[in-house]
Amino acid sequence: MSITKALADEPRLREAAKEEVVARLLDYAAKIEGLYRNASTHAAGVVIADRPIDQLVPIYRDPASDMPATQFNMKWVEQAGLVKFDFLGLKTLTVIQNAVDLIRGGGRHLHIAADGRELYTPADGAVDEINAIPLKTSRPTSFSRMRARLRSFRWKARG
Repeated sequence: MSITKALADEPRLREAAKEEVVARLLDYAAKIEGLYRNASTHAAGVVIADRPIDQLVPIYRDPASDMPATQFNMKWVEQAGLVKFDFLGLKTLTVIQNAVDLIRGGGRHLHIAADGRELYTPADGAVDEINAIPLKTSRPTSFSRMRARLRSFRWKARG
């Protein structure tokens, strides 16, 4: 709830705000309301600029790292003219590519499970195309398949 809404909704707060100390406190609070309360860094975010970054945005050095960081959030960084990259996404793509390489290296097609079951039917000419893997899965048809799917989700969440 915002301070403005609290003042509008709560008559006791409006009454207390008539006192100078409370009014001053609420005024200060309204000025800082909505501001970021802490600094954080993206796990694999990098920004680049055409000149020293400290000429474009304020920076700070996290005591836990030797790497300087901007004091702007990801949206303000772009508005200040910096280009941002998310290398965490690239790492995910690398993990996916490594998994595909392992499957193919084992002599299997992507649509065939380790136990020989067909996971999906690939389109003609798209047998080992990762972009041809359907993103939507069918509903489980039995309790054991439902359990298997839940185990898969739990494994993915941990992994």
